[in-house]
Amino acid sequence: MCQQVKDRMVRVYGDTNPPTAREFLGWVRTYDKRKDWRSLVPRNKRQTGNGRLHPKVDQIISQVIQEVYLSPQMESKQYIHQRIEYLIFMENCWRKPEDHLPIPHRSTIRRRMEQINGC
Repeated sequence: MCQQVKDRMVRVYGDTNPPTAREFLGWVRTYDKRKDWRSLVPRNKRQTGNGRLHPKVDQIISQVIQEVYLSPQMESKQYIHQRIEYLIFMENCWRKPEDHLPIPHRSTIRRRMEQINGC
């Protein structure tokens, strides 16, 4: 069974350094204890945020903050979040599914607003 998992990891992930039988058994034991499927996925294969936004997403955030938030009317943060999500949605309409832009978390947008506003 270990060899089948190793072969599948090589095919699916293109992993040139598949897990050893010891590592694999450790994942299974952790899964038995916690009943958490994430323990069966190696740490370096998990999807984690890398802290960098796609350049187009960064451009959209900056554009909305400049045009909407820093305007004399100074719209609410909720409206700014919705506007950014809408513009990213419209951008994704013409992109291929594998090339879709991610919608940033609200705290990311809030931090960017604070940076630009100088708070």
